Amino acid sequence: MSFLSRNRVNLTTGETHKLRLPGRGTAGFNWSVEVDGDAESVEIKLAPDSLIDQPSAREGESPDEVMTIKAIRPGKAILRLQQRRPWEKKRKPLDERDIHVDVSA
Repeated sequence: MSFLSRNRVNLTTGETHKLRLPGRGTAGFNWSVEVDGDAESVEIKLAPDSLIDQPSAREGESPDEVMTIKAIRPGKAILRLQQRRPWEKKRKPLDERDIHVDVSA
């Protein structure tokens, strides 16, 4: 069973966990992720959420982004997330987070 505690996710091999991230795509901001530690222990996918799943979204608003973490094999990884405009690599990110992922057998 997946478990999220503050900035830590505990998974068992084969499990997935979804994390919703605030979207700012209409202003050019996107989330990116770098994996440190046992990078082979997880598979990460980032995708915009469907507006259908967000009934309160209005025209012109950015959909949230959803990060899916899939546990591949036992290990510990740190996901370093940053929300920034791709062309502003030297500017401080709008938002950043570290998520510690522990995968057990």
